[in-house]
Amino acid sequence: MEWRPRLKIYQGSNRKNTFNPTTFEAYSYGHWQYVKKVKGKILFNYFKYSHTTAKHQREMFQFLMTKMKVKTKDIIILNQAENLREGFFLDDFYKKLFLAEFAANRKGLGKEYLKKQKKTVLQLRTEIKTLLKLGARRLAGQDIENLRQKVVNNELHRLQENREKSRITREKRRELLANVRNQFESTDAVAV
Repeated sequence: MEWRPRLKIYQGSNRKNTFNPTTFEAYSYGHWQYVKKVKGKILFNYFKYSHTTAKHQREMFQFLMTKMKVKTKDIIILNQAENLREGFFLDDFYKKLFLAEFAANRKGLGKEYLKKQKKTVLQLRTEIKTLLKLGARRLAGQDIENLRQKVVNNELHRLQENREKSRITREKRRELLANVRNQFESTDAVAV
């Protein structure tokens, strides 16, 4: 990123990635805002808007860490399809929270895994509270419950598909092993 004194902004090598240190905002192609500073926290939208914008995001993250000396604790990573000019939303955080809660309440999983999931739940709840204080767009109570149900149903469906794939793989493996045994037994019988 190079400083452009006349424009008073930093620009990437292709001049399509810009950062304004006064407003602390970054844009890809001049219209898609993906960095914004709100009440001392830096919102960084890592949504893959396009292949080129993904390059801009990587370049900007490195720039913020090295040149601007931003600390990782001051950055909140978002993953939303909407431009930050449209606001910032909690949908992705709620989806992660519901998945972590679901995982933390599953039976038959290792203690370390469950401990990690419970830690993730607490971390996500804290991030949601922080984002609400910063002005994130709220979801209505019914929308939150609908989202929770959708996330849980999708995860149950994914787990069921994985169990079915594993069952099919085990059956094929047993079948193959049985065929190999039969071949060796028939070869042994001929040899005797």
